[in-house]
Amino acid sequence: MCWASNQREIMLLDNATMEDFHNQKWENAHGVVGGQAALVRRNISLADVPRDSHPYTLFVSLLYDSRNEDGFPSDEDELSRLDRTEEVIAEKFWAQHQALFGLAITSDGTRDLFLFLARSIDEDVADALIQELDPEVDYDFQILEDPRWEPYDILPDDGAD
Repeated sequence: MCWASNQREIMLLDNATMEDFHNQKWENAHGVVGGQAALVRRNISLADVPRDSHPYTLFVSLLYDSRNEDGFPSDEDELSRLDRTEEVIAEKFWAQHQALFGLAITSDGTRDLFLFLARSIDEDVADALIQELDPEVDYDFQILEDPRWEPYDILPDDGAD
């Protein structure tokens, strides 16, 4: 698998601002994850961040109903709702918990978001934060201990952009 080459830009965690959050560098790939066609977006600005500094993962699955034959969103309105919900969740957890938004995988009815946390968050607290945002799509989430960021290294089986 070849990932698209993008310039790496290292985020300085101690002095990062919301502006830095929006200027991070991402790479995109199309391929197969778990036997399903997938679009994978990975934040390469995090490549040199020590993973053990953020050993927890907030895993949020945003659910969508309208799918094309490849399992991707087929309705523009629903896609816009997914995009807006993704952004407000990433921004909220960045602002409140300095969560590093590392990965998004869209495939077969879900957009899975992976946000890396320095400290674990109580699931009730995380759910309350998401609910405050009035998410525009249904979701599910869990908080996992993953000091190696295993999903961050997942690569589709074929084709990068």
